[in-house]
Amino acid sequence: MQKKGANISLKGYDDIFSTDQSRAEAQQERVQEIPLSELHPFEGHPFRVVDDEEMMKTAESVRDFGVLTPAIVRPDPDGGYEIVSGHRRHRASELAGKETMPAIVRDLDDDAAIILMVDANLQRESILPSERAFAYKMKLDAIKHQGQRTDLTSSQVGMKLQAMDIVGQEAGESRNQVHRYIRLTELIPELLDMVDTGQIKFNPAVELSYLASEEQKDFLSAMDYAQAAPSLSQAQRIKKLAQEGECTLDAMCEIMNEIKKGELDRVTFKTDSLRKYFPKSYTNKQMEDKIIQLLEQWQKKGENQWKGKVKMFTPKNIQGALEELYDLCDPDYMVDMLVNYSEEFDDISPALLAKSFQKNAEMISEYRVLSSAGEGIDYQGKVLLNSRAVRLLSYVEDMSGDEKVRTIQSKELWLAEDMTFYVVSCMSTITMDKEEAICLNEHRSVVTTVECEDDIFFDMGSLICELDDICLFELLADVDATIYEL
Repeated sequence: MQKKGANISLKGYDDIFSTDQSRAEAQQERVQEIPLSELHPFEGHPFRVVDDEEMMKTAESVRDFGVLTPAIVRPDPDGGYEIVSGHRRHRASELAGKETMPAIVRDLDDDAAIILMVDANLQRESILPSERAFAYKMKLDAIKHQGQRTDLTSSQVGMKLQAMDIVGQEAGESRNQVHRYIRLTELIPELLDMVDTGQIKFNPAVELSYLASEEQKDFLSAMDYAQAAPSLSQAQRIKKLAQEGECTLDAMCEIMNEIKKGELDRVTFKTDSLRKYFPKSYTNKQMEDKIIQLLEQWQKKGENQWKGKVKMFTPKNIQGALEELYDLCDPDYMVDMLVNYSEEFDDISPALLAKSFQKNAEMISEYRVLSSAGEGIDYQGKVLLNSRAVRLLSYVEDMSGDEKVRTIQSKELWLAEDMTFYVVSCMSTITMDKEEAICLNEHRSVVTTVECEDDIFFDMGSLICELDDICLFELLADVDATIYEL
């Protein structure tokens, strides 16, 4: 930041020959109406100025009554004035159609301006954690810098030691709490935004701040994979792994995929979210009884037969499943392909696959109709497997038909959540209209599970391509890369 407001100046003619009274009057701060065009934000200030509902209310107030509290600004050597306090009032004045706003012009050096700017903005009722974090850091740096100047303190060592305490005392925080807030400035923007929005709580975020930037980026993937926010315990263990040099994506996925104690103890529903499914006359007890009854019926239908089995795609499970599948591909006619693709397979990330599988897994239907005609329909019949699965490969065995109706017979390789590979036969009928599909009928049946070499009908090159497609979800939508290049 460029240094402004130098402390050394030469007295002019008027200073030498003016009276004490006139000099005192000249030094008194006066409220001035300054054109908005001459005001610009304080360089690097951490407080957000957004056109939200609160800003609209402020603009309406300024439109009706004007700016009641003058801003504090300082002269900018490059022209105009730099806003020290009053950024939101400045924006509200712009929205209200004002041309000027009242302000007090004050000569301040950088350190004094930072301290005033932080103290003024921290008086607001709602401060985001990121705003508070960077504000504390800026003020701490400014106080430390002042402590290095012999004209401001006789004990620069003492000032350095007390800087954190001073920030805390003036903000009503403990020294340790100030330090914890400042730790948040080490988070990558994506994680810091999650702290601001409440997706990640404060204490776990502090622990995550000790991770390197690349480790934090991997943690984002682990969060997405687990579809869960970190607890304090999880964040602390991940921090420990980072300190030990063992913080890998796979390790973080494994930690984040754990079921938290609170999730084991209870399941909570808000009454409002349930009320819409029941008659208004139902009491809470009647709703509870009905839910239990429906769950019992569901259980009897066998829709949760896979309960107790592994039901999730974890990096460890994926690694084991792929190794088992590769072991089945030992016939002589597969040797060359195994040699050619061994390097690519070694580089495939089980964690990335697990994350993608988790996202793309679906229930396989015995019969399905997809239509784009009219409003469009998506009808699915009886569930074929009692577990979600991901289609790894589709191998076309026969294709027939004409321009209006096409029939495709194929075999598919699916990996279910219980880590079972299924070979599925699929008969598809596509109705065409001007080269555009308007209706798709699919009928599937399980041929077998993959248990022997005879069931392996695919080639390794096709499987790699299929795995590439599976892994190129939203995160990589604009990236021209294969999974083993990541």
